[in-house]
Amino acid sequence: IAIIALPIIFKGKIETQIKEMANENLTAKVEFSSIDLSLISNFPNVSIDIQDFIIEGKDNFQGIKLVELKSLQSTIEFWSLFGDKITIKKITLDRPKIDVRVLENGKANYDITIDSDDVKEINADDSEAAFNIDLQDYEIINADISYSDITMPVSMQITNLSHQGSGDLSADQTLLKTHTEIETINLNYDGIKYINKANLDWKADLDLDLKNAKYTFKENLLQINELLLAIDGWISMPSDDIDMNITYATTETSFKQLLSMVPAEFATDLNGVDVAGNMSFDGFVKGIFNEKNTPGFGIDLKVKDGRFQYPDLPKSVDNIQINAKVNTKGGSNFNDLSIDVSKFYMEMADNPIDIKLNVQNAMIDPLIDCSVRAKVVLDNLKDVIPLEKGDALEGLLLTNMSMKGRLSDLENERYDNFHADGDMQVQNILYKTDSLPYDVHILVANLEFSPAFLDLTQFKANIGQSDVQAVGKATNYIAYALKNDKIQGNFTVTSQLLDLNEMMIDNEIPTEATNESETSNENLAAIDIPGNVDFNLNASFKKMIYGDMIFNNVNGKMEINEHVAKMKGLEMDFLDGHMKMDGQYDSKDLKNPIFDLDFDMKNLDIKKSANMFYTIEKMAPLAKSCEGKFSTHLKLKSTLDQNMEPVVSTMDGLGKMNIKEVYIEKFEPLNEIAKTLGIDRLSKQSFKDVKLSYLIENGKAIVKPFTVKIDGMDAEIAGSTGLIDQSIDYTMKMDMPYSRLPKQATGAMSNLMGQINSKLGSNISMNQKIPINIRITGTVTQPKISTNYGDIVKDEVANIKENIKEEINLQVDKAKDEARKKARAQADKILTDAKKKSDKLLADAQRLADQGKNEAYSQASKIEKSYKNILEKTAKKIAADKIRQQADKTHKSAMDKARQQSKSILSKAQQQADAKINAIK
Repeated sequence: IAIIALPIIFKGKIETQIKEMANENLTAKVEFSSIDLSLISNFPNVSIDIQDFIIEGKDNFQGIKLVELKSLQSTIEFWSLFGDKITIKKITLDRPKIDVRVLENGKANYDITIDSDDVKEINADDSEAAFNIDLQDYEIINADISYSDITMPVSMQITNLSHQGSGDLSADQTLLKTHTEIETINLNYDGIKYINKANLDWKADLDLDLKNAKYTFKENLLQINELLLAIDGWISMPSDDIDMNITYATTETSFKQLLSMVPAEFATDLNGVDVAGNMSFDGFVKGIFNEKNTPGFGIDLKVKDGRFQYPDLPKSVDNIQINAKVNTKGGSNFNDLSIDVSKFYMEMADNPIDIKLNVQNAMIDPLIDCSVRAKVVLDNLKDVIPLEKGDALEGLLLTNMSMKGRLSDLENERYDNFHADGDMQVQNILYKTDSLPYDVHILVANLEFSPAFLDLTQFKANIGQSDVQAVGKATNYIAYALKNDKIQGNFTVTSQLLDLNEMMIDNEIPTEATNESETSNENLAAIDIPGNVDFNLNASFKKMIYGDMIFNNVNGKMEINEHVAKMKGLEMDFLDGHMKMDGQYDSKDLKNPIFDLDFDMKNLDIKKSANMFYTIEKMAPLAKSCEGKFSTHLKLKSTLDQNMEPVVSTMDGLGKMNIKEVYIEKFEPLNEIAKTLGIDRLSKQSFKDVKLSYLIENGKAIVKPFTVKIDGMDAEIAGSTGLIDQSIDYTMKMDMPYSRLPKQATGAMSNLMGQINSKLGSNISMNQKIPINIRITGTVTQPKISTNYGDIVKDEVANIKENIKEEINLQVDKAKDEARKKARAQADKILTDAKKKSDKLLADAQRLADQGKNEAYSQASKIEKSYKNILEKTAKKIAADKIRQQADKTHKSAMDKARQQSKSILSKAQQQADAKINAIK
C-alpha cells in the first residue's frame, strides 16, 4: 500500500517545489506537464519520469525555448535516498531539442542563472557530505541541437545526436566509456557552408581523475565523414584555468579522407569518385585557457601526388601537392601566429594552379610572401567536375600576381619597401544555370595589383538583359584581406539597362497589385552596411527596372562608410516626372536601422505614386482616387524594422506639396459629404493650383490649413490621417451661396422671407453666402460626416426676426434717398432755367440802353460841331453836354430796372426750388 500510495501523495508537492525553485533561481521560465513517480516498475529502485520539460527564455529571448525535452527518465536506488550518497542507476534524455543563441552584444540565452551577492559560501567537505551523487549510466536519444552566434558569425545545426556514457562518477578515479553518433552536422561560418550534412561517430574512453579534475584520453577514435582521427592527451581543471595538452592525427593516409571534408560550397557529392594519393593531417592544442589566455595550437597538412576523377567524366584533377602549416604558441593575442603554405599546386584538366603563401606575425605586423599563378580554361571544367543539369560554364581566367613585404610599410605609405605587382584577367566568361532566371556573361574584367592600390581598369558584363560597366581603384586592400582593416575605393558604375527583377531570384518584388505589406518578408532582413568599407560610388543608369517601376536617367553618388550609406544628388525620371533624393541609411544599430532622406519630386503621377509606394498610400489614402500630378519637397526620417519597413511610430517628416490640377472620384469621404449636403456633384471634383504644407509626427500625417475651390466655393481644409489605423480627422470650412443650401436647411427661412415681403410689399433677401463647417472623422473607408446645418437654420431665422425693422428702414431710407435725389434734380433745373432767363433779360436791357445812349451821344456830337462863331460854339457845347447827361441818366435807369427784374426772377426760382426739396421728409 505504501509503495503505491507514497508517490501519489507526494507527487503534487514535488512538482510545485521543483517549479518554484527553478523559477526563483533562473532567469528563464521552467515548465513540464507532469512528474511520474513509481516504486513498482523498477523495484526496489525509484523511477522518475518528467514529461514535456521546457526551459523558455525571457526578455530578449522571449518565446525561444532553450531546452525542449520529450521526457527525462531516471532510475534511483531507493535506499540510497536515505544515505549520504544518492545512487543514480541511469538517466535518459529522450528527444531533446536545444536552441542556443548568442546576440550581437554577446548575451547568450543559456546564461540563465541569477547572480546574487548573498549566496553563502559552502565548505567543500560539508558540500560533499550533504550531497553526493553516484551516476552510473546516462543516455541521450535523438537530440537536435541548433547553435547561432552572431558575434562570430557562426551557426551550426546537429540532427539526431545519440550519446551514451557509463562509469562510476562518484569514485575519485574512474573510466568513462562514451559513444556519440550524429546523423548530420551543418556548419556555416560567415556565409560559407564549411560542413554540409556531415556525419560523426566518436568512441572515446576517458580516464577521469575527479579528485584532481584531470581528464585523460584513452582509447578513442573520431570519424567525420571518412576522416578518421585519433586523439591523445589530457585536460586539467584544478582551478578556473583550463590546462590542456592534446594531440590528434589521422589514422589512415588516403587522400580520400581529406577530400571528404571539402566544404560543401566547393565540391559536389564525392560518391564513386576515383581518388588516389597520400596525405597526413595532425596537430596539437597545448597551454592554458582562461579569460586572458588562449592555448597554442598547430596544424600540419601534407598531400602528395593527389588525384581525383569523377565517374563518367573524361578528365581528372592531377598532381595535387599541398604542404601547409599553421602554428602559434598562444597567449592573449596570437602575436606569433604563422601561416606557411609552401606548396599548393594542382592541374585541373591540364590547367595549372600554383599558390604559395607565407605569413609571419599574422596578428600584429604581418610579413607577407605570396604568389598566385593560374590559367583556367573554364570550358574544360565540365570535363573535371560534374555540373548540375542545365548548367554551363565557359571562358578564361588568368592570374599572375605576387607580393612581399610588411603590412606596416603599406600602412605608412612606404610603398618602395613593399613589392606587389601582377594582374588578373577574365575573358568572355559565360555562366548558365537552371537555378537562375538569367545568364551571367562577363565580357571582360581586368584587375591590376600594386602596393598602393587595386585597380579595376575594365569591367563589362551582361546579367540577363542587363548590362554593367565599371572602373575604379581600391586602396588598403591587403590590410583589409589580412586584418579586416578598412578598405577605401572610388568606383564608377554605368548601365544602359539594369533589370533588377531578373536578379531577384525569389521574385518577391512589389507590383501595382501588391504593396510592401503584402509581400513575403520571410527572407528579408535589415541590410548591414559594412563598417570597414569606405567607398565612393558614381552611378549612371540609362534605364532601371524594379517591379512595375521604371526609372530613367538615374544619376548620383553614394558614399559607404562606417555602417552608413549616404546618397548625394541621386536623380531620376520616374512616373512621368522627376525625382531627386539626398540622405542616408544608418545601420550602426542593426536592430533599429535609420533612414533620413530629403525628397524633391516634380510632376509625379499621383495615383501611380500611391500604388507604388506604401508610405505615400498610408500618408495620403486620397491619392489612389486622384488623377493628376504633384510636386513635393519632403524630409522624412524613421527607424526601420527587420523587414526594412518604416516603424510608423518613429516617423518624423516635413514637406510642402504643389498640385497643378487634380481630378478626384470614388473617394468615400467626398461621397459622404455629397450625400450629407445633398449636392451630388461634390462627389467628383477638380482642383487647380493647390498648395499645402504637412508634417509627420506621433504616428500621424498632419495637413496644415490650405484653401481650395470646391464646386466654385472657397473652402479651407485641415486635419490629420493616422498612419497605423488610417483614422481621419479633418475640418472643412466653406462659404456656400444661399441658393446651394439643401432644401431641408433653407425651407423655414424661405417661407419666413416670403411672408414678410408679401405683407410689406418689399423685396428683402437673405445673405448671399452662408458659412458651412464640416467635420470628417472615422476612417478612409468608413468616414463619419457632421455639419452645422441645424445651427444655420436657427441662426438665420432669428436674425431675420431681429433685423426685420432695420431691413424695412433700409428700404424706406432708400425710397427717401431716391425722392430727395429727384427733388434736387428738379430744383436744380428751376434754378438753371431762372438763371438763363435772368441772363437774357440783363443782356437785352444792356443792348437797348447802350443803343439809346450811343444815339444820344452821336446827336450831341453833331450839335457841338455845328457852331458858326465863338459865341455860338459855347452855346452849342452846353446844349450837347445836356444831351449827354440825359443819355447817361436814361441808360442807368434802364439798367437798374433790368437788374431789379433779374433779381426778382432768381428769387422766385430759389423759392420754388426750396419748396421742391422741403417737400421730401
